[in-house]
Amino acid sequence: VSRSQRTCKPAKVPPEDDKHTADGFVSNIVQSCRQVLNLHMTRPPGDYANHETFRQLVLEMIQVRTMARSKFFEWADNQGSSSLRLRWNCSLRTAQRRYLSFLVNQLNERRISLAHDDSKELATQICKLKGLISKSVDERNENGETPLMTA
Repeated sequence: VSRSQRTCKPAKVPPEDDKHTADGFVSNIVQSCRQVLNLHMTRPPGDYANHETFRQLVLEMIQVRTMARSKFFEWADNQGSSSLRLRWNCSLRTAQRRYLSFLVNQLNERRISLAHDDSKELATQICKLKGLISKSVDERNENGETPLMTA
């Protein structure tokens, strides 16, 4: 990922061009996912022979869906942060980090015990976004271990 892809920059769009709609934003996210796929398809086969490079590429492929959803929900859930226009050129990974930060701030602002259902749901959402769990903290693998036991 290049340096320019790691930062969010305002889109350079003439004022008369009003294509920054929710549908356009979703199309932009899909295009970002396709760009990741295209980058993977153009990698030399030797990159997949190196264990660390292979691991990094596979993790990126797995995380693209979560990053894309995060980019959408960071905009949908965090309306007070910035406009759709400012999020347009934000990379998927940066958007995921911003959304994670937003959720953690929401949890901290509530300052209520995790016994409260709303806080549990938010904490579970944060764990899913970080890839710590798939569905719930009670899920178990084939050995009967919870995600926390295997961490």
